[in-house]
Amino acid sequence: MKYIKHLILLSMLSLIVPNVALAERNDAQKEQSETKKRKGKKRKGKKRKGKKRKGKNKLRRYPLKVNARPLVLPTGLNEVSAALNFTSFSQGKKDVTSSAMNISFKRGIIPKLEIGASTGLLLNPEVDWSSSFTLLSAYKIAGRRKGLSLAAQVAMPLNFGENQDVVSGLSAGLATRYRINKQVALHTGEGLINLSFSGDPNAIINIPVGVAFQINKRINVRADTRIISFGGGQDTVSIADSLPLQLRGLYTIRRAMDAGLAVNTNLVADEGWSAIAVFNYRM
Repeated sequence: MKYIKHLILLSMLSLIVPNVALAERNDAQKEQSETKKRKGKKRKGKKRKGKKRKGKNKLRRYPLKVNARPLVLPTGLNEVSAALNFTSFSQGKKDVTSSAMNISFKRGIIPKLEIGASTGLLLNPEVDWSSSFTLLSAYKIAGRRKGLSLAAQVAMPLNFGENQDVVSGLSAGLATRYRINKQVALHTGEGLINLSFSGDPNAIINIPVGVAFQINKRINVRADTRIISFGGGQDTVSIADSLPLQLRGLYTIRRAMDAGLAVNTNLVADEGWSAIAVFNYRM
């Protein structure tokens, strides 16, 4: 009987021990798989953090020099602009003045494409929001810090005032910049075509020309004019009839901020003048 008891105990142990070892092995495998999952989650979390830093890295790479900046915002970069505009012109024997603030937002949504919108606030003679809202877009065709840069631009005003067509026209351009050297860049093509849909549809073609000087890495000055304008059922307007001039200066506070001033006048026709103070913030 003693031997039978020992045999029964041995047989039971032979059944239990392998099962215990198998269970321990399974537990160890589960622990290993769980630690791998936890490590995988941590790695994924690190990747997400890297993506969050991506926009900041693009802002860090955004050029301080205006002449070296891309004509279209890089993907993921936003720019908010506020411009305070003071205008003075003659109406009969009276001098009329007004002031307004223009606010715009632009964002690079995908490579080579930015979209945005702008609206305004009338400050003088009375405070009132503008009834128009302009949609903006730009597409990079070519772009280098040195040499030639091209971008197609479209602006479409939407009017929400009484007895007004919501879409009455649009303007399109082929913004062109050619950097002669590190200090000097030539500009043309902005606001090239103005289309009007209200009444008799027509198109006005403008040929603008500008030159920008990079004084140092933070200061940029620029002069723009229009050498000819024709179409729209009007007589051709050349520099003999009208020579608009815009002078502007921009100071780069840091890569995320600019502040500047601009003055608009006409050297030939008496069209009054305007002054603009602008502030840009990128994020």
